[in-house]
Amino acid sequence: MRARNATASWILRWVLAGCLGLIPTAGFAQFGKMPSGPDFQGAAGRLFGDHSAFSATMVMSTKDGTESIKIPGKMFVDESKTRFEMDLAGMQ
Repeated sequence: MRARNATASWILRWVLAGCLGLIPTAGFAQFGKMPSGPDFQGAAGRLFGDHSAFSATMVMSTKDGTESIKIPGKMFVDESKTRFEMDLAGMQ
């Protein structure tokens, strides 16, 4: 009976120590500030001009040897805020 209590006590100590060790790291889930939105210069700046908000439908593609993957998505930009949505159901 005493050995069982000693084992349970030992396990409880390690579990509590592990939980206490994770508490300080919970505050660092996101590092620094968010990156700024797109900065259109050159050809892109001439294309969009004074329009600071737009949306676009796009297809991202990648090729690995003989296989290629295409993922459709939508991009939304409003001044310095951007949002990108991928449609994984339409992935080819």
